[in-house]
Amino acid sequence: MLKTEKLGISLSVVCAIHCITLPFLITFFPLLGIDWFHESIEFVLLGGSFLLAMWILGTDYKKHKIVEPLIWACLGFVFIATGHILEQSETIFSFLGGISLLIAYWRNMKVKHQIKACEC
Repeated sequence: MLKTEKLGISLSVVCAIHCITLPFLITFFPLLGIDWFHESIEFVLLGGSFLLAMWILGTDYKKHKIVEPLIWACLGFVFIATGHILEQSETIFSFLGGISLLIAYWRNMKVKHQIKACEC
């Protein structure tokens, strides 16, 4: 597994944990005197995650021509964007988005391993 793939998977796991815990933590921020949280930080992280996923999965798609991982990744980002639009359901949609991204990376790794096994 490449370092960029490990980074992508790690970011997806951190994203899923972040999306689940942040709504609960935000309620405690004022009690702790924390007022530094800005939504722009979240959008920068989301944009970076999107670019990294498209780079990793797009590069691998060019090699093996299987689109399934890209579809899972796009579905994940659609879930996350929907969560930001429908703020009442943000936690559920963000969680589904994080899981979809994990599936995208997992399927991509499976495809790469199957192709390597066939080439031997």
